[in-house]
Amino acid sequence: MKLTGVQRTIIKANAEYFCEQGFEPPEVLQRVEDWLAGAHDPEIAIKIAGWLESDIKWIAKVWAKARWRYWFVVPALWYITNHISSHLARLSKELREETK
Repeated sequence: MKLTGVQRTIIKANAEYFCEQGFEPPEVLQRVEDWLAGAHDPEIAIKIAGWLESDIKWIAKVWAKARWRYWFVVPALWYITNHISSHLARLSKELREETK
């Protein structure tokens, strides 16, 4: 699967966050790096898909709060959040279909 630089960055950031917070064991970080380098690891692909789906939910919650407070940047925020969310949703769907 070909990933964009933004997708790779988001996946790495998620892996680092979940490992640093203790939600995932430290070895998951290396497995994610290996997966990004082309290793076949369906378990990691499913974890990544779940993280991306969590990101989408987080973006939606932030958007719901920020649009009222920062109304003057709503058009830019709307575009950015919808653009990122749609790309993350597409990638998550591809990962889940790939591991079936």
